[in-house]
Amino acid sequence: MSKIFFRSVSAVLIAMIIVTAGIALLAYLRTGAYLYSDKNVEECVAYTPEQAKMRVLQYILRDDNGWKDWQSALVSANNAGVNFVDCDINNQGRFWLVPFYENRKPETLNFGMLDCGTLVVEFASEKQSSSDY
Repeated sequence: MSKIFFRSVSAVLIAMIIVTAGIALLAYLRTGAYLYSDKNVEECVAYTPEQAKMRVLQYILRDDNGWKDWQSALVSANNAGVNFVDCDINNQGRFWLVPFYENRKPETLNFGMLDCGTLVVEFASEKQSSSDY
């Protein structure tokens, strides 16, 4: 009887360890921590606002267009109806905050947040009151 109990407890513990490891792996992959690089940080914190906009635009369009300069990227932004708020773009150390509007939702201010460590862009938005725009 004790062998059966020991095997049952062992099987449950192994199952719990596997589930916990799976959850930890998913969390690790979801955060993008595996993408972190000091080299990325060094390059990204030295970006110009145009380079930050280009990185955010790549994520908006879900396409790495290989633009060589901001003027070529601007054509794609205009075609997609994306208008950046240049005066509010700012570098906050390891992060760039890049606000923009999309023509299809002009009442919504969007933010692309570029993490310099991973070069991943996350998005947020806020609906503007009619007096804001």
